[in-house]
Amino acid sequence: MPEATASEEAPDHQSTDHQSTDHQSTDHQSTGEEANSNTAASAGDAEALLAGANEPPTSQLSDSQRASFDACEQQAAPQQYGGPAFSDLQPDLALAACNQAWQQVPSKIATISAYIGRIVESQGQTEAAFWLYKRATADGLPVGYGLMAYRLMRLGEDDAKAAQIAETGHALGDWNAANVLATLYAQERIEGKGPADALALIEYVAEQGSPFAQYLTAWLYETHADDTLAALDWYERAVENGEDAAAAFLADLLERGLAQQGNENEGDDGGDTTVDADSSPDTAIPSDEDVERAAALYWQALKRGDSWAEQQFTQRGKERAPAILMDIQQRLAEAGFKVGTPDGIYGRKTERAIRALVSHAAKP
Repeated sequence: MPEATASEEAPDHQSTDHQSTDHQSTDHQSTGEEANSNTAASAGDAEALLAGANEPPTSQLSDSQRASFDACEQQAAPQQYGGPAFSDLQPDLALAACNQAWQQVPSKIATISAYIGRIVESQGQTEAAFWLYKRATADGLPVGYGLMAYRLMRLGEDDAKAAQIAETGHALGDWNAANVLATLYAQERIEGKGPADALALIEYVAEQGSPFAQYLTAWLYETHADDTLAALDWYERAVENGEDAAAAFLADLLERGLAQQGNENEGDDGGDTTVDADSSPDTAIPSDEDVERAAALYWQALKRGDSWAEQQFTQRGKERAPAILMDIQQRLAEAGFKVGTPDGIYGRKTERAIRALVSHAAKP
């Protein structure tokens, strides 16, 4: 998993084995254990969560200290605490703000350490990040546990230790810790735990507003709970809240007509869809509106360098709807890529252009 593509820290969720009609093969990283309202905190509790055993709450800082700390937090904190998605960090600006806070707010050094760790990790300095996270956990800060658990999970050397640290952070209300724990459960990397445990844990965190948790909840509903309507709802929420990793998965369901099938099953007017009560997911026909939206979502994912979206076109391009292919071809042409005349037919030019787009997006 990763801080997700556009949300908080989350594991690497892209998979070369992902099939458009069978998401069971994904390597998605998810997180989960039984969540409850007594241990999971909402975004409104962020100040309390960041007050470690040796740190005062921000309300006790002077006005100048509060302004300096807030600037660091807005530039570098995980989303739960008011910062940007990991993929949206601007390291130079964030580091300048947090270095200033380090000098001006010594009473919040442990929290600032975690935020600086997040910045340097985005620059590839993983060892430095680890020690900065460790400084935060030494002061009992939930944010430190979540970030450290994520780092350990990514290393993959000691899943049990990663889960132990994540459990502590989750009990203290940290979203990243819950995401890591659910990922380990969903991938069955913890003995006795599986996708059902992940879903039991992560849906509560999704309700609190974690974009990655919303994305993971959607994926678990789609692939393990066989509940397309719930999956659609959570993918929609995840995309709305900036989780770019969810865009291609939502596009896939829309392209396959599953949104229209859901409308039919609920007795709604399906518009120009031809789905009937006996339709299977493989024969449902999407509305023109859903096709148009699916194309826009695929493009959104491709522009962000989403590897699963890339596979939908480079490995399964001939399966894409002609209207979606033509839309993507037109967008590629407008972006300056050579695709020939947009015609909705998949070919080598389209494949090369998509690979070039994703490769360009992946560059720092």
